[in-house]
Amino acid sequence: MAVLGASSFTYAEATWTQTLPDWIGSHVRIFRFFDGVPRLIVPDNLKSGVNHASFYDPEINRSYGMMASDYGVGQQARDPGVSHGWEFSRFRPDTLSWGNTEKNAAE
Repeated sequence: MAVLGASSFTYAEATWTQTLPDWIGSHVRIFRFFDGVPRLIVPDNLKSGVNHASFYDPEINRSYGMMASDYGVGQQARDPGVSHGWEFSRFRPDTLSWGNTEKNAAE
């Protein structure tokens, strides 16, 4: 899920995993969907994007950082002490009635 801060314009897609290839691929599709890139992305502290979450010195995953650099986007890890105020339930594969491709096409 990606949300543009000023407009709350939202993009959402389902992936099978949260591994680095899926994480980077999702960002590429996000940029295509928005037909451009923001100046700054602030990812959650997902291990695929952020190796070490820290308020003062976060460590961005090297491949994720290179992808952002290729697109000319700055990245800043989210402060680990700040909550979104949203709660998400854990994904349960047994409740999935269609594949990710069909789910993404329906959105």
